[in-house]
Amino acid sequence: MEVNFVHISDLHLHFKNYDSEKMRRELVTYISELSNTINFDMLIVTGDLTHKGGKFTPDITEFLNSLIDSMKISKEKVYIVPGNHDLKRDDVRGLMIEGIKNIKSGDPSDQLDKAIATASPRNTIYKSFNGFFKFYKQLIGEEYPKNEVHFIRNSEKCNIVHINTCLVAYTANEEKTLLVAKQKLLACLNKLEGDSSKLNIAIGHHTIECMSDTDKKALQNNFDDYRIDLYLSGHVHQANYDIEANGNNQILHIVSGAGLVDSYANGGFVTAKISTSNAKAEIQYHSWSQDNSYWKINNDVGRKAKTGTLCYDLIRFQKKPDLTSSTDEGFTADDFNEDEFKRFIIDLHQHPQKKGSVEKYKMKQEQIERKFEKMNCSDTFEQLFLGYTIYFSAIDEIMSTTSYIELEKKEIVSEIIIDAYMGIHNKHSNGDEIFREIVELLYNSPQMRQLPYTPNQAKRYIRILVAWVIYDCGIFNETKNKVEVNT
Repeated sequence: MEVNFVHISDLHLHFKNYDSEKMRRELVTYISELSNTINFDMLIVTGDLTHKGGKFTPDITEFLNSLIDSMKISKEKVYIVPGNHDLKRDDVRGLMIEGIKNIKSGDPSDQLDKAIATASPRNTIYKSFNGFFKFYKQLIGEEYPKNEVHFIRNSEKCNIVHINTCLVAYTANEEKTLLVAKQKLLACLNKLEGDSSKLNIAIGHHTIECMSDTDKKALQNNFDDYRIDLYLSGHVHQANYDIEANGNNQILHIVSGAGLVDSYANGGFVTAKISTSNAKAEIQYHSWSQDNSYWKINNDVGRKAKTGTLCYDLIRFQKKPDLTSSTDEGFTADDFNEDEFKRFIIDLHQHPQKKGSVEKYKMKQEQIERKFEKMNCSDTFEQLFLGYTIYFSAIDEIMSTTSYIELEKKEIVSEIIIDAYMGIHNKHSNGDEIFREIVELLYNSPQMRQLPYTPNQAKRYIRILVAWVIYDCGIFNETKNKVEVNT
């Protein structure tokens, strides 16, 4: 099954200057051209259609209709959530929100749950959304289910989870303080269809990082538990992506650029091609060239999207491998997924049972050939090791920066492997046997049982990690007697 969609955000259609209006007009033409070769399934809009609480005037509806027509879809295929600029500011609502956020005792997140559960405070919070609710009904043709707070619309291919991240939004610079109404979120996600073949997409205006610590964790945990595959947002006016890898399932977080041009934003949106049958997502970023007045592919979003397209494996939809074989030492480079391998290393760091007590050896680097001679390794093992070396750059990239792993956890993988080596190397007379037992010890360790990898995947990645520690001179420094090694 394949799903193609356009994701736009932060149009701020009341914000008008020459560059913004030129960009929006060309956007309709550009998407129309894309639709000549792409069969779009839906349009996703993650808020801020208006600007600073402005009214939902007919020109907003007219612009969206032009986008819908250019994509050759019906209005039933449009999915929208409100943004903070879509709210009309209200002083009474603001005072209530201040009271919720600054409660003297207890958690503001729990306080919002209580307020949302009661009609009077819920109506006060929702008062600022009335213009958006009316617009939603006019455009989509059905009432916005406001009493549910968050809701799901199902299609043949997808479940679209609509999350209102603006419940306590009312002023500037409120990032890291926003709340999502956790109980309502749980009630919403609990209604997800059990069809595992469908793509689960959550949409909200704010990025996950805009939430308070409590509600950020609630989003991450529930996205993991209810198998949300993608979260689409906007708000920050800059295209971005993030891979949430803290749970059992990886979640791809896509951030669209904005629909205006000013001193900060330059215009951008996203198109996506998702194939559940191939377990692949291709996210393409588009940006506006202000100097030359045309839309183009944006290859400046990040290293993983340096071609303008972020390619991502949907692990939940990957076919289960044949587990009848206990070894896969003969795998080739074509079998290796570097992004998945990096996630494995990061996951392993996030689930340590303890930090090893063995300090990393700091010895003068010896030639690998000499190391193999001392440890008495077979030619087969030496060739296997040399085959692993092409993957060491993936580990080096992670270990060279704190962007992936916290500083205090940097040595966990090395120390676990060194600890295992120290415990067993005297039991064996050659390097082949030592290597095999270290792999088995790590594979059967408690932390491995927490990670979502098949036996073949796990053993493959453990072998590479152990080989990397050998290369880094953490192990294989002892001299073994010269004996024959059975291969």
